[in-house]
Amino acid sequence: MQHTNTLIIGAGFAGLAALNLLVDAGEHAVLIEKSAHLGGRAQGHVVGDFFANIGPRAIYRGGAAMRLLTEFQMQLTGGIPRNSAYGVLGNEIHPLPADIMSLIKTRLFSVADKIELAQKISLIRNTPPESVMDVSLGEWIDGHFHRLHTRQLVRLLARLNTYSGHPDNSVGAFLRQFQMGSKHGVLYADGGWSALAERLASRATAKGGKIATGVHVSHIQRQADGFVVTTDDGNWSASQVILAISPKMAYDLTGDETLCRWSTAVEPVDLACLDVALTQLPNPNRLLAFGMDKPLYYSVHSEFANFGAKSGVLVHVAHYQPTDPQADKQTLEAYLDVVQPNWRNYYITSKFMPKMRVSQARPYSSETITAQVPTTDGLYVAGDWVGRDAILLDACFSSAESAVGAILAKQDQTVMQSVGAD
Repeated sequence: MQHTNTLIIGAGFAGLAALNLLVDAGEHAVLIEKSAHLGGRAQGHVVGDFFANIGPRAIYRGGAAMRLLTEFQMQLTGGIPRNSAYGVLGNEIHPLPADIMSLIKTRLFSVADKIELAQKISLIRNTPPESVMDVSLGEWIDGHFHRLHTRQLVRLLARLNTYSGHPDNSVGAFLRQFQMGSKHGVLYADGGWSALAERLASRATAKGGKIATGVHVSHIQRQADGFVVTTDDGNWSASQVILAISPKMAYDLTGDETLCRWSTAVEPVDLACLDVALTQLPNPNRLLAFGMDKPLYYSVHSEFANFGAKSGVLVHVAHYQPTDPQADKQTLEAYLDVVQPNWRNYYITSKFMPKMRVSQARPYSSETITAQVPTTDGLYVAGDWVGRDAILLDACFSSAESAVGAILAKQDQTVMQSVGAD
């Protein structure tokens, strides 16, 4: 039987962040991953000459992920998308307002719509997110916005910032993301997220952390002095375990009653995505466009970040509420017809993902999920479904930080108790 102080299961961003934090603290830690590759859902794929993210992904420059990556001294390169987006209403496309002057000029809204937006935009920009964390998005929009098109715009912004426009989402989570993005912007990273995962893994192993891929865990048993973790490559003993995996997998491995409840409380977020490689854009000025009356997304990340191709462009289009794969693909192609007419004349290749998992949980479930599992001492969880202080990629990093912080605090307490006993 092999032993480590802390065993991390899952090599997504949460697991890799936890490993880096532990080795930085001088802890002995091992990460095991069932697949042959690192990064979990942060994978890339080849579309034409591009090796890019599977679907659209961005890093919030003011969030927990960027903060910890900076602490890890990992310099990220890439591009910050400029604020010149379009709104699509039916088959019409118009610039989205970015300030008062563009609000006055846009043809997306009537005069009455513009008046309401001018009066209410401060709610989105200035409402403290913590004050409305337990208020639903639908309730908040209906209570403050009365014009159809202004409601559509706010729902658009919610989808854009959280990948989900579900009316039961926390409006506080949306406002926090929106305000953070407005202040600091987002980054489309060169090489995509798979390259970032590889860099995190290399950094951790260079500092003494160990990573084993292709190792399948079948059971985790709590014992008096820690845990026994059964794998197809032999057993491990560990003083504590961090489960950086999905909530269902965490429950299946442990049978813990709290994890059972948490796994049923969360609701995952999926997208239908179409990634399209073109020789060029028919309309090169349209790099970002979002559906007003339909939950649709369009962006050209290759105009801001380097994904390896020497020419051409890579377009991401996505449907926020995937239903039927064939219908969704037709919807995305029709949406591309509106944003980039005649795009088929420049077509190289494409890849369609009918149900891409974006997050294990939309923000938020009715129950607060903590990094420390209260019913099993020494058991921790990390991932985009854990905690209430961040969502998406930032939740992966912040929950890893919470789990590692709890482990180190517990060890400090044990040392102090030992000193006191002496």
